[in-house]
Amino acid sequence: MSELSRLGRSLGQIVTVLDGFVKAGVAFIAIKENIRVEGKQDFQTKVMTTLSGLFAEVERDLISERTREGLAKARASGKTLGRPKGSLGVSPLDGKEDEIREFIDVGVSRTAIAKITGVSQSTLYNFMATRELKPGR
Repeated sequence: MSELSRLGRSLGQIVTVLDGFVKAGVAFIAIKENIRVEGKQDFQTKVMTTLSGLFAEVERDLISERTREGLAKARASGKTLGRPKGSLGVSPLDGKEDEIREFIDVGVSRTAIAKITGVSQSTLYNFMATRELKPGR
């Protein structure tokens, strides 16, 4: 593996995974930190893995904190966060609204409508929800 920090999100997870490797007799090499765990861990390896894992956890915490601060600052300055609201996307069902509405009105199931129109059920459900296609409309 390239980095020891890829084994887990916290020091505890990393130590647990490495202990599992040792018990299973699996050799592990962290290329970036030049740490080798083969069969058993000696004192030096335990110290290096613990320090590397701790540094990685602290770094993740700092990144998360800076991200939260940046988002709070952007919100305070009036920025709108998230995906922009936009127009409806292009659908293979565009132009078939009346046909779908007729099927709904005569009681055809949505599964059958999806088969008739040649789209997946999720495509049909999303189309109906975004176009507000309901019986009687």
